[in-house]
Amino acid sequence: GWRVLPNPSKGMFRLEGRQAVEVSEVVISDLQGRVISRLVVRGMRVSEWIDLSHMSSGVYVLQVRGADGKWWTEKLLKE
Repeated sequence: GWRVLPNPSKGMFRLEGRQAVEVSEVVISDLQGRVISRLVVRGMRVSEWIDLSHMSSGVYVLQVRGADGKWWTEKLLKE
């Protein structure tokens, strides 16, 4: 599984895995579905930093697609 810390945040979020996994894609979008950021991650990872400090305050959607094709979704609250 995954978790995001801190949430809410002023802009810097840390995506953490409970164990090292191969993540293939991290997508951040707004509530209207517009993609703000897409990151392809290669290799085994336990954590990634997500920087939304340049974005307006509000709610964003984080989606993580693993190498197995399954999606994990979490809302991010940027203060």
